[in-house]
Amino acid sequence: MQQNKTTTTVTTIIFIAIIYLISLFQFHVSSPIGDPFVQLGEVFGILGILFLGLKLGLVSSLVGILLANIMTNPQFFYLPMFEMLLIALVANFLFKILGRQARWTTLITVALGCGITKIITTFLHYFIQAIIVSGGRTSIGVMTAFTAMPAGIITAILLVIIVPIMYFMLQKTIFKNFD
Repeated sequence: MQQNKTTTTVTTIIFIAIIYLISLFQFHVSSPIGDPFVQLGEVFGILGILFLGLKLGLVSSLVGILLANIMTNPQFFYLPMFEMLLIALVANFLFKILGRQARWTTLITVALGCGITKIITTFLHYFIQAIIVSGGRTSIGVMTAFTAMPAGIITAILLVIIVPIMYFMLQKTIFKNFD
């Protein structure tokens, strides 16, 4: 039991570190308003949920995203955490109702659900951020959110492609003996 708890703790810490590091690599998308970017921290956040379960997956996801965003966007560090929370809940829900089976169809469905959620949360993220910065001007919030959508759509497409592939790669190499 102690070895399993130690393994789980170490794995959670490794996921935190990976999510933190991956989240620092941001690819900025040209936009007339705001500074939207593509980053793949959510990919490992979703993988953390799938491998570690909801509780430890959320811990690794939210702590990793928090650490990265406090350094890169301290004024609005909580918005990416909100995005990750919603994406993680969708990932857990879909994986659970699909029987937690490591099949391509299951993982693609989970990734699609997370991708759609990412698009919605990207809109909300930039809408809320613009509303705060502009002093409550809804029109600026909507305009900013729509100009940030290419980054959300690109991230969603990458999520759908990378999550199932990375899941099987990690399962066959690192997690082959993980309980």
